[in-house]
Amino acid sequence: MSVYTFDSFEEARHALWEFDPGPEYYCRVARLFALAFRIAPPRCRRGIRAYASIEEAQKDRFHFQTGLRAP
Repeated sequence: MSVYTFDSFEEARHALWEFDPGPEYYCRVARLFALAFRIAPPRCRRGIRAYASIEEAQKDRFHFQTGLRAP
């Protein structure tokens, strides 16, 4: 990973964006996303859930996100 130094904020701001992406740019982005999904795969529940109240839905979401029992 390279380290860059900038003489102004404008140069640094300009370096944040890729103004002319080519095929190699998209390959790098694809590899970055593949690595991110291997390190921290997304957790998704399948299906539709019905709840009797908002509070019940919030408790279920809390349990799913934290792995803890809702208070």
